[in-house]
Amino acid sequence: MLEVNPDFESRIQFTIDFPDYSAEALYSIFKNLCTKEKYKISNNVKTFLIDHFNKAKLNKNFSNARYVRNLYEKVKIEQSYRVTKNMNENINLIKKCDVEKVVESFKPNCEKLIKIGFSA
Repeated sequence: MLEVNPDFESRIQFTIDFPDYSAEALYSIFKNLCTKEKYKISNNVKTFLIDHFNKAKLNKNFSNARYVRNLYEKVKIEQSYRVTKNMNENINLIKKCDVEKVVESFKPNCEKLIKIGFSA
């Protein structure tokens, strides 16, 4: 808001800086969400998610825990879809393939390019 209206800054006496969570902390949030709903996570998910969070944090409009929450909700859907296709699967296990599929398609709104006018 301060960047949009420079005069606004003179009306505010102080600001509070909330630093972004580390990728490790974001993974802990994801893990806690899983634990609350009795999901287990495959061993190879942690490295994948930490790498993904490090990349996602480069986005100017990265939303920290909200991003993790949205990702988690989509992973649950992907996981349930995988389990319903194969009834031999552990219904409480989130696998790397579930997370990879979501990350592949999960693009925050701020990354979308909007074109106006004529373009080639």
